[in-house]
Amino acid sequence: MSDKNKAMKCLSVLVLAVSLLLSGCSGNSDVTLNSDGDVITDDRETITAESCFYYNGSAIEGTMKFQVLSSSCYRNINDAGITYNDLFEAVDKVDPTTGVLTEDFTFVLIELYVENVDAVPAEDYKYSDDVTFRADVLELADLSQKMTSGNYKSYYTAYFSERGECEEHLFAYRLNQGESRTFTLGYITFTDNVEDFYLCTTSGNVNSTFVPLNLTLDE
Repeated sequence: MSDKNKAMKCLSVLVLAVSLLLSGCSGNSDVTLNSDGDVITDDRETITAESCFYYNGSAIEGTMKFQVLSSSCYRNINDAGITYNDLFEAVDKVDPTTGVLTEDFTFVLIELYVENVDAVPAEDYKYSDDVTFRADVLELADLSQKMTSGNYKSYYTAYFSERGECEEHLFAYRLNQGESRTFTLGYITFTDNVEDFYLCTTSGNVNSTFVPLNLTLDE
C-alpha cells in the first residue's frame, strides 16, 4: 500500500470503565491542575487534563456532558469506514473513487459520549422541541496555528455518524434530559500536524475548553 493510501491508525483509544462515563474521568498526573482540574496557560485557554468535559455554550441553556471515547486519523477516509458521500465539508480534498485525501490533508475521527444533564436548546438553535441539539457545536482546533484574530485555527465538522436522524438539520440529534448516547464526528484538516489537535467547545476562541486527543502519526 502506498503512503497516501496508508491509514494513520488510531492513536488514542481510551479504555473507559462504566463508572467513568457516569461520574467523571481520571486526570493526568504529569500536569499541574488548578482547583477545577484544568490547566490554565498564559494565553487564557483552558486545557482539560481529562477526556470528559461539560458544555454550557451559546447553543444550549443548561449543561451537557461530553467524553472523548476514542480518536483516530487517516489518509484515506475509506479506511475509517467512511465514504465520499458521507462527507459535508472539504469534499474537494478527497478522491471520490478511492477515498484518498490530498497530500498533507488528514481525516480525524472522534467518538463521543454525550449526556444531557439538564439542557434545552437555546432560542437561536431551537427547532420544534426541547430535545433536539446540534452536534457541530464542537470543532477541531489546531493549537499550533494562531490566526490574526488571536484565536486558533479550527475546522468545521465534515462527518456526523447520525446524519439524517432529524429532518431539522444534518447535524441534529435528539437527547432527553437525564439520558445519554454516543455518536462520531469527523474533520478534514489542512495539515498532518496532528499532535496539536484538540476538540474545542467554540471556534478556536482562546477562552474555550480544549480537550486533548493525544494523536500521533503511525506512518
